[in-house]
Amino acid sequence: MSQTALFKQMIRSKFKNTPYKLNFVTTAACNSKCVTCNIWKVYLDNPAVIKDELTLDEIKKIFDALPDTISWLSLTGGEPFLRTDLADIMIEAQKRIKNLKLLSMPNNGLVPGRVISCLKKVLADKNHVPIIITFSIDGPEEIHDVVRGVKGGYKRTMEAYAQVKELTKDDPHFLVAIETTISSRNVKYLYDWFEMLFKQGHKISVTVAHEAYLYKNTADQLGISPKEHIEEIKRITKLFNKYLSVINPKQFMERLYMKKIPIFLEKNNNKQIVPCQSLSASIAMNSFGELTPCLMWDKKLANIREYDYDFKKVLALQLTKDVRQMIKEEKCPNCWTPCEAYQSIFWALANGRYLTKR
Repeated sequence: MSQTALFKQMIRSKFKNTPYKLNFVTTAACNSKCVTCNIWKVYLDNPAVIKDELTLDEIKKIFDALPDTISWLSLTGGEPFLRTDLADIMIEAQKRIKNLKLLSMPNNGLVPGRVISCLKKVLADKNHVPIIITFSIDGPEEIHDVVRGVKGGYKRTMEAYAQVKELTKDDPHFLVAIETTISSRNVKYLYDWFEMLFKQGHKISVTVAHEAYLYKNTADQLGISPKEHIEEIKRITKLFNKYLSVINPKQFMERLYMKKIPIFLEKNNNKQIVPCQSLSASIAMNSFGELTPCLMWDKKLANIREYDYDFKKVLALQLTKDVRQMIKEEKCPNCWTPCEAYQSIFWALANGRYLTKR
């Protein structure tokens, strides 16, 4: 999977001062019941609001009007595959986003049939852009099922994962991986499991649990941060360094991300690990069209419906410029999630600042 075209767009985005990545929360619907996240409660508590989600026709208008620097579309949730029109969204993105170079998406794998039927429709176009699909698996079977809140979930997710790997095994532009959220609930059970997966040849990436806007858990004080287990995380990081290549761009970024997790946790979340590029390199939109700087911060910029579905109009707002400056001044909640960190790591590397401890 070549990253050259995407890297060129990243540089172009910086000089045009418009984002290259759109984080799009396709739906708040979720069929997991994670102890680390409350987004699955959104429609249980208020089922009527699902009717207010962006329609496919609205999403087409948004894609048509995106800045020409947008080259990376991340489709997240909730559970993206619960949208019955997800295949259409993926297909329309490739038709309408002029410089799209990468589609990425996490999923919980709990609806294997829907995952496979959706991807078959998307992959009918042999010239599709590179696609990365990750399956959320949060530890060995017993731990995963407790953390994700679905009995038998591990087996169903692994079934979907295996089916997608088989479906895409001959496709050089499709990457399938396991993604694990490290939290206080599972950190003690991961090392041996990770080592087993690596030895079996699986690709693995990680993120660290946050209490944040996307996860609807900021008010609950769930105690999900693994900050009391920094030494174990350092041990896990050494294991990943053994298996992740320094010459593979994606794996190299993952190594750098993991290296900073202990520093983030030790700093008690009060200072950016590297200068954050949200609203410079990326922007986020939820399933109702509300725009925020990122998935972690509930700082509302606008609703895209009120601006003719045109991101450029929102990016030109004085509020957007003011919030971008707030981020530069570190007046944001601060996070260390791959959704935002990878863009920040890239630009810190480009400026020779990544290796500097903050």
